[in-house]
Amino acid sequence: MAVQQAVAVSAFDHSVVPVMDLWRAERFYTEVLDGAIFQKLGQTFRPPDVPEAFVRPVGAFVKLGRSHFGLFLEQQTAVQAPAALAEGAPCWALAVAEEDFPAVVARVRAAGVPVTPERAERYGGVELHGVRCTDSEGNCLELVADPRGRYNDRCVTGLSHMHVEALDVAATADFYGRYLGLEMVDQDAERAVLGLANGQFWIIHRVAALSRASIGPHYGRHFAFHVTDEAFHGIVARLRAAGIEEGDALARHVPGELASYFYDPNGLWLQILNEDSTKAVGGRELLRYARV
Repeated sequence: MAVQQAVAVSAFDHSVVPVMDLWRAERFYTEVLDGAIFQKLGQTFRPPDVPEAFVRPVGAFVKLGRSHFGLFLEQQTAVQAPAALAEGAPCWALAVAEEDFPAVVARVRAAGVPVTPERAERYGGVELHGVRCTDSEGNCLELVADPRGRYNDRCVTGLSHMHVEALDVAATADFYGRYLGLEMVDQDAERAVLGLANGQFWIIHRVAALSRASIGPHYGRHFAFHVTDEAFHGIVARLRAAGIEEGDALARHVPGELASYFYDPNGLWLQILNEDSTKAVGGRELLRYARV
């Protein structure tokens, strides 16, 4: 279901993934996937009078091209690797500059994680070539060749698309169209491919039961969409009119910053905010570990 642009998201901007070993995950996303750490969380002194609700998770944010990932140390549920890597979900797809794609895939293989053979997938009129793998923690990733080339001289250029599970594909697709303004690109009995204005895809796969990876719960894991101020207010108004609970779980109240969280029909925690990945980095130093 298409809606007017005033209530459509601009981009799938960033996500938080659960990790079992923060140091190991940081090394994977920086050394293997060409990211850079720009913020560490929960590793500084906390005065004893600070309420527990305001304690940040232990983790780090890593810049990955146009996007970024939060790596949050798991506190509730062990990371669930996909039972079948080629079909696993949730699965985060990262675009890799076409000229660097073979080298990045070689680094991933050398890291000792499972990697599928390369294959092509068509979403509407777009054909993407890539491989599936896991990160160092077992989260499902897909790497796809990006013909646009590098972004800011980085091999990994950002989020390309997202694979998610649904018990009811039609109802879930309607939710993302109705409230986030995603456009239907392709649909059959087993999946729905929704498109964002910037060329990213949100791919919904039918399942008889949600996997443990989807259910979690995983502390802090969410999927964040960048919106304009106008779109933010339009989306919130539609959610509230439908009786869907939403709100800023972090209660930051930063002047000019708009953010809200809510759940999709299958329990994925979504965020909309008017701050994109570039602004989130905000001139922070980008860091990697150095081998000695």
